[in-house]
Formats: sequence, structure tokens, C-alpha cells
Amino acid sequence: MKYTIKRIGCGVLCAGLLFSFAACQKNPDASIVKNKNLDNLIEQANGGDGADVLSQKYDTYKTTIQDDALHVTVNVDAQVDIPQTDKLSVFRVKQKPITDELLARVKSALIGDIPLYDGDFLRIQTKADIEPSLASYRQMIERLHAESPDLAAYRYELDALLADYEAAPDKVEFPSAPNDGKLKSVADCYNRNPDNTFYKWLYNLNPDGTFYYGVSGEDAQTYASVFVYNNKDRDNILRVRLNPYGYEEGVTAAVASQTMLRDSRAQDGFLLSGALRAEEIENILEEYSEYDRNRTPITVYPEETCALSKDDAVARANAFLTEIGISGYGLAEGDLFTEDCVTKENAWIYRPYYILKYKRNPGGVFVNNAGGKFAEDWQSETYSKKEWNEECIEFRINDSGIVGFDWYSPLEITETVEENAALRSFDDVKATFEKMVAVSNASEYNAVEIDIDRVRLGYSRISEKDSWDTGLLVPVWDFFGTVNEITEDGDYYNLYAGDSEFSVMTVNAIDGSIINSELGY
Repeated sequence: MKYTIKRIGCGVLCAGLLFSFAACQKNPDASIVKNKNLDNLIEQANGGDGADVLSQKYDTYKTTIQDDALHVTVNVDAQVDIPQTDKLSVFRVKQKPITDELLARVKSALIGDIPLYDGDFLRIQTKADIEPSLASYRQMIERLHAESPDLAAYRYELDALLADYEAAPDKVEFPSAPNDGKLKSVADCYNRNPDNTFYKWLYNLNPDGTFYYGVSGEDAQTYASVFVYNNKDRDNILRVRLNPYGYEEGVTAAVASQTMLRDSRAQDGFLLSGALRAEEIENILEEYSEYDRNRTPITVYPEETCALSKDDAVARANAFLTEIGISGYGLAEGDLFTEDCVTKENAWIYRPYYILKYKRNPGGVFVNNAGGKFAEDWQSETYSKKEWNEECIEFRINDSGIVGFDWYSPLEITETVEENAALRSFDDVKATFEKMVAVSNASEYNAVEIDIDRVRLGYSRISEKDSWDTGLLVPVWDFFGTVNEITEDGDYYNLYAGDSEFSVMTVNAIDGSIINSELGY
């Protein structure tokens, strides 16, 4: 079997947007948005039990909030969901690293005894890979006038590319022997191979991390890729892909990034009997610019199908979790999708499969949180940034079986701090929501329209500011919906269109404070 190599591009890392939780026009009420003291929170949780709140029933919550000064309109027509349980707890949690033992279980269940080889060679640029970029920059510089402000920037990039070109090898060889299947130290690999662009990339992200990157050999029946990255400041990740067409470059990731199901859902007509119809390719092509369309055509391989039912796909996912010893998770959402996954002969290949997202659900109650971000001294040389994203397990399943498995940001529950937490009722937190939703979502430039369609009592994770990789799972009231900014021309922009379950506001069900879902506390 010949192998298809997809190498890393110019190494551009995208910086995330930092959204301000409260707009500049008005300061939030200090009694509601207050410093989070986890010890005080635990004391309040111990003050009683939540049986009365959990037994209450609510009709649909309907109201309209209009703040003319902030130009915010909030339309609420929401079902209030309370879980069918007799108690909610408070748990202490911490980040859970991927271990050699877990890696071995996953590989055994999905890949069997197929030997895997170090995959870093797939991410190493050769001189031939860099030459097109060099030619492109030289052409740009030739077209610019001497006084152009862009000239210096292009010359800087050209010099950097020339340095990369000089250091790049002429070719990359497939490894001669399989690896040992164990995680490695990022620092050790980088120090032994400082010119290896893949190791350098990992080292710059976190020199204290550990990783594993293995791919199947030339004689395997499918292209298998396994990637693990333990990074205390940027999440822990395990990813597996099985693909009949080539190694998937996207298996290597620096930060956990869940699939946006709302954006990638297969539209009506795209799928017929679980396979993408060739005559519908033009519908997909409309999503691409003319440049991309001419550069990389779309290819569909009809022999790969996804005719099994969603129930069968869920059963396979559940059986796999049981096989590798993972419990305490439930199916949160999922559907039949098409996804571009790899290139072969200069063509994007679309594959059909179910993408199933599992979330932690202690006692049958789901944990929902956008994650956490922390940055300090961003204008200084000592700038540091940390991210702890939402825990999630994702499957990709079609008629071939499980062809993709991801575990993002695993948690470990270390202690049940309070078995039966005292809870604030919906009537209590509703007042907080109505008081704070406008000021918390106002825009400095545009009008804002918010639609709330669901309210749910569940769990969220909050981080400790002074101990970033530890925190609590606490009961919260989530107000789900959409946030649209409206320009002066009347154009609507959904700020969180890619999030299939976006919480416009999260209110702590114990102390009534607002949890900043972007920051994680």
C-alpha cells in the first residue's frame, strides 16, 4: 500500500478571540458578578438539600426584556427542564492526562495488533514542500513598489522561509521500525532532534508535555493514525482515525476543538442510503470560493457507505466505551454527517458517517460548559495563556465500524464535596437573569437581539484561578439560545452560530452568581 503524505503548512497558529463578558457601557452589579470563592460556595452547598427545587414543575417561561439604553432586546420562549433525579452534588475535579495504559486499551480495541510507526515524518516539510511558498513570496515582492508598507513584511516572511528551506531535508523516509506504543517527552524528542519541525512545534506549545503520534505501515489495510498530547496548559487530547484513503493530517491538534455539529450537518439531498450522491457535489462546492474550487476538487468514493441506523451506531459507541472501561458518559447529540477528511491525488475526499458526541453525566445529569481561558501579562515578554476546554468524547461511525474516536479534555472526579447540594430555585435565578442579561451581552457598536429557547438545570465546571487545572462541578441554571448583533444596515450576525448548545447566561444554582462561560469561573 502506498502512503499519502500530507505535511504541515507554514505553521500558522490561530489566536482565539477574547470576548468581553460585560460590555463597556455599564458595570455589572457587584453583588451578582462577584469573585468566586470556592470555599464559600461549598459552605452554601452544605446548607440544605435540593429536593424541593428538583421536585418543582414549571410551565414555559415567556417574557420580553427591552433595554433601550443598551440597545438590547431579549425574547424568551423557553421550556424549563429539571432533571429527573432526587439530588445534585458538588464534585471536585482535575485534568486527567492520557496514560500509556489507556492508550494501549484504545489501540487494542480499534486497531488490534497492527504495528504503528512514529508519525512525525508526515509533518516534516521538505525543500520541495517549501519551494511553492518561496516562489509566491518572491512574486509578491516583485509586484510591490519600493514605498509599499507591505514590502518589509513580505521580505521578513521570505527570509524566514529561506531559513526553513535551508534546514529542510530533501526527502523524508518512512520509519524503518515500529515504535514501542508509549508516550514520549516533548522536551527529550526536541532536544535530540532540534531541526524536526513537528517536535519544535510541540515544544513551543509546551516543553513539559508528553505525546504519542503513531501511524500504520505500508502493508496495513487502512491508514490508521493515533495522536495523544498531554499539555497541562492547553488540554489533554486523544485522537484516532481509520481511513481507507490516506493519513488524516487533522489528527494532530494543539488544543481540543470539538466538531461543530450545527455547521457540518449533512443537508437534505446530500445523503442517499448513507452515501454522498455524486450529482449533489455542486451543492457542496457552493460553499467554496472559486479559487479553492479550482485548486482542490471534491471527490466522493461511493463504495464507503453509512447505511446503519443511528441506534446501531450508538450501540457500537456504547459497547466500545464499556470495552475500554470508560463509564459516566451519555450521548448528548449526534446525527449523520459528511466531512472532508483527507486529500488523495489532489482531491478533497468526503466521507459519510455518524458523529456522536458524548458528555459526562453524573447521575444522568449532563455537564455543559464552554471551557476556560486565562491570560496574564499579554503585553509583556512573560505572557502566558491557559485553556481548559469542555470535556467531550466524539465518535465517527459508519458501515466500516468506528473510524474516529476523540477524547477531549478528560476530567477526573477526585472527591464528592457535597452529596446533596442546596439549590436556588428557578424563580430565584430568573430574577438574576432578567436583571443581567442585557448588560452582559450589550455591544459597544451594534444593537443586540437575544432569543432564549431552553432553560436547563444541570452541571458546569468552574476553575480555580490560582490552581488552573483543578476545579468543581457545580449545579447551574443554563439559559440556552442565540445572540445576534444587528448592524445599522439591518444585517444580522449570529455570534455563536457554530455552537449547537450555547448558553447565553449560566447562573450558579448554589450562590446565584453568574459564571463566565468563556473564562470558566
